[in-house]
Amino acid sequence: MLHEAARRLSSAGQTVRYLQCVYLPEDDRCLCLFEATDPRTVQQVNEAAQVPFRRISTAVEFRAFGVAKDEGGEAASQPRAVSRRYEGNREVS
Repeated sequence: MLHEAARRLSSAGQTVRYLQCVYLPEDDRCLCLFEATDPRTVQQVNEAAQVPFRRISTAVEFRAFGVAKDEGGEAASQPRAVSRRYEGNREVS
């Protein structure tokens, strides 16, 4: 759902890429990671996919020396927007 919505928005001229979701079972939380120019674009992806979220936050990724590089050969250190999905008062995957 999210990856397809991000692809559609990207093909329409928005700069956004769905990266991954990480489920934290002990916290019953799911963090969905995107690479985007701004949080509004990530909001549009979630709304287009009809995926509820509680908030969108900016995240900065730092990789340790020797850890895999991104597609451009650079260690990732760009801000990334993160959406958190909730149903009612409970965050979901």
